[in-house]
Amino acid sequence: MDGQMLSNAQILDCLERGVITLEPFDHRNLRLAHYRLRPSQLWRPSHQLPDGSHQRTFLHDFGDGPYEFRPKEYLVVTPLEHVTIHGNLVGSMLPASTLVDQCFSLTAGKLDPGYGNIGEQKQDFIMGLTNLLDKPNWFHPGQGVANIAFTDFRASKVLPTSWSI
Repeated sequence: MDGQMLSNAQILDCLERGVITLEPFDHRNLRLAHYRLRPSQLWRPSHQLPDGSHQRTFLHDFGDGPYEFRPKEYLVVTPLEHVTIHGNLVGSMLPASTLVDQCFSLTAGKLDPGYGNIGEQKQDFIMGLTNLLDKPNWFHPGQGVANIAFTDFRASKVLPTSWSI
């Protein structure tokens, strides 16, 4: 496989081999070419750091149900699943199509090989969730938040990469 997106059977194979971990894994969220990530917690960005990032303050746990966003409010969301990628796989985020019906927008990046545990430190994947309406809007967690699709570069010639913290 050379730069191809994994199918659901290939994702399962990678999970069984430990190349990808999704904890907790729910088979019902596995689709043809992606896995539906579920929202876990919301965080409010706070003090901006010298590198441009922001500290976060815990705001809401979706185990307690939906959350009402203020008009145009932007919050950081973490998925229920802890994602770890080994080998030469890349995880790409696609907003859940249900965000359109709920009038929310997602800001998310990609996960490179080695993501999930760097230097024995567990990493939480964070995404941004924005209420697109000029009025309060409830976000319902049961609809999911993002889909992760995996691209396989294990058979490709690649240059070495490393993480900086």
